[in-house]
Amino acid sequence: MTKRRASIVIIDDDALVRRTLATGLRALGYGVSEATGGREGLSLVGSIEPDLVLCDLSMPGMDGLAVLDEMGRQHPQVPVVLVTADDRIDTAVEAIRRGAFHYVPKPVDMRSLAVTVQRALDARALARRVRTLERELAASGSFEALIGTSPVFRQACQTAVKVAATSVTVLITGESGTGKELVAAAIHRASPRRSGPYVTVNCTALPAGLLESELFGHEKGAFTDASEARPGQFERAHGGTILLDEIGDMSVELQPKILRVLESREVERLGSARPTPVDARIIAATNQDLRQAVAEGRFRADLYYRLNVVTVELPALRDRREDIPLLATHFLQRAATRYQVERTGFSPEAIAALEAYPWPGNVRELQNAVERAAILGSQPVIGLDDLPDELRSGASLRPELTPTVATPHFPVSEEPVLTLAEVERRHIARVLELNGGNQSKTARDLGLKRGTLLSRMQKLGLTGASGSVDLSTQ
Repeated sequence: MTKRRASIVIIDDDALVRRTLATGLRALGYGVSEATGGREGLSLVGSIEPDLVLCDLSMPGMDGLAVLDEMGRQHPQVPVVLVTADDRIDTAVEAIRRGAFHYVPKPVDMRSLAVTVQRALDARALARRVRTLERELAASGSFEALIGTSPVFRQACQTAVKVAATSVTVLITGESGTGKELVAAAIHRASPRRSGPYVTVNCTALPAGLLESELFGHEKGAFTDASEARPGQFERAHGGTILLDEIGDMSVELQPKILRVLESREVERLGSARPTPVDARIIAATNQDLRQAVAEGRFRADLYYRLNVVTVELPALRDRREDIPLLATHFLQRAATRYQVERTGFSPEAIAALEAYPWPGNVRELQNAVERAAILGSQPVIGLDDLPDELRSGASLRPELTPTVATPHFPVSEEPVLTLAEVERRHIARVLELNGGNQSKTARDLGLKRGTLLSRMQKLGLTGASGSVDLSTQ
């Protein structure tokens, strides 16, 4: 099968310039069409749909910037390279700002132009690939586990879809339970490496010494129990993807070795001085603010910058509440199939309670709550009484729910009406208690800076005069 030649439209009112550019580009194997002015050029672009447009900036009637604007409206997928004798920097900046791929001065150096043209065509090919991938993903379901229509969530998914087409290093951030592992797996399934291995390593699951052996492998005799040589997870991921989960908790001593892998694409097994090449895409995930960790000396700045090529930031569930009914319904349908129970949906009161709850455990906590309701519920429609206690107590704060909140044991008339300050106080106290009083972790779980948390605790009476923490809810 013959490969299609890339097609280029040259728009220039100077016949000599057109002829020179066309001759040089045809010699490079491109298909070339010529237009003498802006309007003729746009008409030509509309009829042949080229891969690239070379356009003069200064032309009578319709100049290059006007052509550029129309190309952006009519043919946004086609890159435009402006060619001009005007070498002022402000003109180049304006051209790039308005959407030009690049800016080439006259007289044109054909070797430089050839490089620019190839870069523009490569960029267009990548854009086509991303669009094709998006269509394939919609059909294949590579991102089917990523459910939601909220703008903040869809933006994160769009970034993940685009980066999946490449082999670039990805950093996925977000609170615990937001779906970082699902996004990492989806990126691998949608990538050119999908047929290769997908390896996950939890950086908090092992002590630093064992984690080093797990990642890099070891030779026989490298340590007391090393009775045979063993490849590490980086080697196992060769040709595929490796997820370094919770990398923010990795020891400072081990971080330089991860940096070395990123820079050299080689690993050294423990007990060996011979490097082994590895071709594995690295995806890192963390629920920590690595910039803060760098500032505090807990994470190397050079490793952070190597990991942070592209960041996919997953929002907390409380920041995408409009997705809660969709997610809950999905989890309910899946639970009904798994546990062979008839569950058709939620009552309005149950949905309202799900939307009102702050979900400190994010999507994972929502999934657990829905599965519990599916198992313990007695009716096809999940009602408020089928939800966990903490969700029902949160629902009692919603005025529109008061007629239906009551259970046989806790009638509404006996429930105290809580102020918003008291709700906040109880919620902070609960998260503090879950974290054993660790204020830094509590601040991260609540999406606050530690100073903001301390200020709120003081205002709400959660700290005494001596600074001690009072976790009582009365």
